[in-house]
Amino acid sequence: MEQKFRGKVISIDGIKVIIKLNGVKPSIGNILYSSIIGDIILEVYEYISEDECVCIILRGEEYLYMGIDVEDSGSALYANVSEKSLGRIYNALGSVVDLNGEIFEGEQLPIRPKSSNEFNLNLKVEIIETGIKAIDFLTPFKKGGKIGFIGGAGVGKTVLVNELIHNIAKFHEGISIFAGIGERTREGFELYNTLKENNILDKTIILFAQMNESSAIRSKLGHTAATIGEYFRDKQKKDILLFIDNIYRFVQANNEFSMLMNRLPSEGGYQATLSSDLKELEERFTTNENGSITSIQAVYVPADDISDPAIIEILNFLDSYLVLSRNIAKLGIYPSIDITKSSSSILNEKNVGVRHYKLAIEVQRILQKYEEIVNIIEIIGEEELSKNDRLDYHKALKLRNFLSQPFFVMQSSTNKEGKYVKLEDTLIGVEKILGGEMDKIDEDKLRSIGSIDEIGKL
Repeated sequence: MEQKFRGKVISIDGIKVIIKLNGVKPSIGNILYSSIIGDIILEVYEYISEDECVCIILRGEEYLYMGIDVEDSGSALYANVSEKSLGRIYNALGSVVDLNGEIFEGEQLPIRPKSSNEFNLNLKVEIIETGIKAIDFLTPFKKGGKIGFIGGAGVGKTVLVNELIHNIAKFHEGISIFAGIGERTREGFELYNTLKENNILDKTIILFAQMNESSAIRSKLGHTAATIGEYFRDKQKKDILLFIDNIYRFVQANNEFSMLMNRLPSEGGYQATLSSDLKELEERFTTNENGSITSIQAVYVPADDISDPAIIEILNFLDSYLVLSRNIAKLGIYPSIDITKSSSSILNEKNVGVRHYKLAIEVQRILQKYEEIVNIIEIIGEEELSKNDRLDYHKALKLRNFLSQPFFVMQSSTNKEGKYVKLEDTLIGVEKILGGEMDKIDEDKLRSIGSIDEIGKL
């Protein structure tokens, strides 16, 4: 008769527990539990001798005590996933936590699947229309790509994420997965209520690892979200948008976990495994013959320092990124995208067409010139500018305002109706501004313009 694993807790140190084995070794990653106290979950982390292993406490820290017996569940962490996962809230351990009952049907999928060397990537470039003028025009999103929203606190990263979830659900019938890493409880309630009020909760799956939870828990949430995304891509043949808010907190969680495991940090102060931690997660966001996972990641920039080692590492994995500016946000312009610092890997003639590309390059030129002209105006005044410089200066103001717009998810607080703007309408509007047809229009009126019909009424 095969001997079953039973171990005994002989040491507790923070989130680390040392288990004395009875001769049977559970696999690395397996979950151990107590038959006496059902709320204890331990994960086998590593072996330190033939008869001792280190486990990580995932739940039930307050119930653990020296000498308690634990048993092997025989499997690693998994999530129950099915079509009924839509509209539900998960935690990092793959459990539904919204008090609407467990999901018993569907599939039990491992949260950290074994790595595979098989890649079946679709190299064809398909662009996702978001209905947000500045994004679709200057930083278009590639289906199956990785996009970053970069900025410090209070510049509108989360609002932009919420608007994209709304637009994809409302106008494209798409499925979104939101992973809130290190979120506050208040932020979770606000997101849930926003999705419910806009009738898009049934097109969304929400996952949270709150900021008061352990680093071991927070570091797993991205992988739990990826597991659910892979189910809808591979089993349901869907194109998925997976939002991470935010990826820097994923790095922080892994860094804290590394310190608790007494690993030496790198020179930059982050964990030595920073690159591999990100790579393991980012490589799960791919396109194959079944569908795609497009990842949109909010990137918090500590102290607004974009040269931070973690930020540089994150940027290495992104296809496109939008830099959100505090100075632009102060002007009340949303989304507060600094167009001159943002970038998209697919903004070229082959992918977006000659017309779109040439317009984008001209707009970037004018906005870059605007940055230089503003400094000159502060010194000598606008009257001293040449006629061409004055024209470019006012065109830049019009373009900056035109490429902003009111958001659906902010209607209740701004009392302005949200706008979804088709790319063709954006291109026509830009052409009219560049061609001088909007010279007599006040810049502020351009902020709420949506369709080309609205432009004609000005």
